[in-house]
Amino acid sequence: MTSTEYTPLTERDKVLFDLKGFLLFPAVLSETEMAPLRAQCLALRQDKEWRCSSPTITSTCHHKPGFTEQMLGTN
Repeated sequence: MTSTEYTPLTERDKVLFDLKGFLLFPAVLSETEMAPLRAQCLALRQDKEWRCSSPTITSTCHHKPGFTEQMLGTN
């Protein structure tokens, strides 16, 4: 990242974070930087044993429809 400028969250961002539990920041990473992250997410998404066995991530077994697709940019 080339910019070190701090931009505080807007009230809208805060509300969205409270409702969804995450924020999306488009174009923060390049496609080259995103490729290995997407590949890892897709691999983990297909591994039901990994997704549902960890007590810290069991919520991923019952995530809201569209969450993974939104995070992976496949919707």
